[in-house]
Amino acid sequence: NFHSSTDLSHKIHELFFLIDANGSGSLDYKEMCEGMRSLEGFPVKLSLEDLDTLTENKALCNDDGELDLDSFERLIRHQLQLFVMRTLTVAAEKIDRQRKSEVDDSLGVVLFVLKLLVANVGDLALVKEHHAGGARSPWASRQSLFPAAAAA
Repeated sequence: NFHSSTDLSHKIHELFFLIDANGSGSLDYKEMCEGMRSLEGFPVKLSLEDLDTLTENKALCNDDGELDLDSFERLIRHQLQLFVMRTLTVAAEKIDRQRKSEVDDSLGVVLFVLKLLVANVGDLALVKEHHAGGARSPWASRQSLFPAAAAA
């Protein structure tokens, strides 16, 4: 569990340093596999194909094919976003099936809005980044729609 974006970053950094067995500041395939295997409650076997998918065909990797801390954080945040999207989709489908009986339509709307927000987290980060740099962002008009998220 995490309480803020900063807290999530801190936990991702802890995980990175936990699985960076050789302390090199980057993770290779072997370290990723062994590190995930050592985590309690995380029985995942990572294939080379999985790693290619996770790293966007190694676009997130350095010249040695390894992930540094920043790339690892981007990977984890992206996977978390995908997980939230899948979870919201399943919940929305369940609500749609139950809607005819007892569920209020507003719950489906709330889940749709949450899914939309999660899908646009990257845009919100771009708004914040452009705003901090003083440049006018093409997404500037969206900033007022999500002031709390853009200020986070």
